[in-house]
Amino acid sequence: MLDAYFDAFEDFLRTGDRSRIEAFIDAESNVAALSVYRNGYLKTCRDVLASSFPVVRILVGDDYFSALARAYVEAHPPALGTLIGYGGQFPGFLRSRTDERGLPYLPDVAVIDAAWLSSFFAADRAALSAAEVEAIAGNGEDLSAIRVALTPQTTLVRLQYDVVTTWMQIREQGELRSRLRLTRGDYTAMLWRLDGRIFIKSLDQGELTLLDALSDGATLGEAAALAIDVDGSFDIASAFAALLENQILRLEASST
Repeated sequence: MLDAYFDAFEDFLRTGDRSRIEAFIDAESNVAALSVYRNGYLKTCRDVLASSFPVVRILVGDDYFSALARAYVEAHPPALGTLIGYGGQFPGFLRSRTDERGLPYLPDVAVIDAAWLSSFFAADRAALSAAEVEAIAGNGEDLSAIRVALTPQTTLVRLQYDVVTTWMQIREQGELRSRLRLTRGDYTAMLWRLDGRIFIKSLDQGELTLLDALSDGATLGEAAALAIDVDGSFDIASAFAALLENQILRLEASST
């Protein structure tokens, strides 16, 4: 009996449909009172989404964000007993909802918001340091033969619009202070955590090729060659130094 009641109560919270819960409640006024719990459930889910996607909320405003959040909760109710991590499908959900409002770039903003969380809460993993690189070279190993990968606190996201500068402005200033002029194309942003802060930058084609190749298991030399193939002016020394300085790489293996 209790299991049936809690199933009916959960169904009411998620859908607002009172047909199942009415079987357990005598008075109509008591059924109506359950709306307090339904509204509280929706508000809690909305607040979690607002916390996880703050730039989306600022960009569209509280009213429209609340409408989007409610529609998302009804389409994708929490599946676990915790709201930690809730909203994983929000960027994809926005792709089916925002074109009608002239906001085709909004899913990309949500993707970056989600990547910020991913990098912020990622487990710590020791990054390859300049001192370690010097030691490897000092031991006579060929640096071009080592294999490195991205640290867990580094996240790459593919975007359809050049929204990185806009996202940064809103995140830092809490508002949009200039008119949007976004270009559609193929873009990639990198977010990483360093000393407790999250940084973001747009990658050029050489940087993206280098990092993709390293992530696919290429040696440093192989990845560098691929990057130079797509951009003859690519400065591998400067790029590698920047990756070390920002603690973005971790050592996978080295030649013997």
